[in-house]
Amino acid sequence: KTGKHNKFVIGMQRPSTRSFWKIELLNRGLSPVKAEDPEVDPLIAACVKEHKTLIATYTHEAMKLADVVVVDVQCDYIKRELGNMRTGETEKVFWHGPSIGTDFGASGSRTMFLIYNLKQPGGLMRNFTGVDGSAYIVGGVGITFLKGGPVIMAPIRSGLGFRLGANLGYIRFTPLATWNPF
Repeated sequence: KTGKHNKFVIGMQRPSTRSFWKIELLNRGLSPVKAEDPEVDPLIAACVKEHKTLIATYTHEAMKLADVVVVDVQCDYIKRELGNMRTGETEKVFWHGPSIGTDFGASGSRTMFLIYNLKQPGGLMRNFTGVDGSAYIVGGVGITFLKGGPVIMAPIRSGLGFRLGANLGYIRFTPLATWNPF
């Protein structure tokens, strides 16, 4: 109502050699990413230079000043390895793997993967080992943590049906579909 800006934004970037350069660009009023929306670049410039409502830092202490924290997960969508969101071009990844254990029942399920510590797309093409257990009647949700090198994979499964079991096994990701679980 007064025309004055009452919000102040602090961009926090972890101090890594891969990402540290973004702090300097933002503090100069330049966007560190290329956006399809032509208003993004002028908006960042205005917030930094004119309104003085945006700064960037690597200091974790800045988060103590925040009323709201927004988490941005870095996805290099322009790189060919991860596909191109603008054209809809993607590369498919298939997963499979054997397991040993006892299972009883049947289920129909959907799976979503959370992936931690993945530095480059090729780091996904490996084995991830772990223990999986599930028990539900009518329906349920389960999460398993699997490790492959520094990467941690957490498949989250939701299912309907009846299932009881525990398994030891691994998941492997490949660029091609296969019926071979090994």
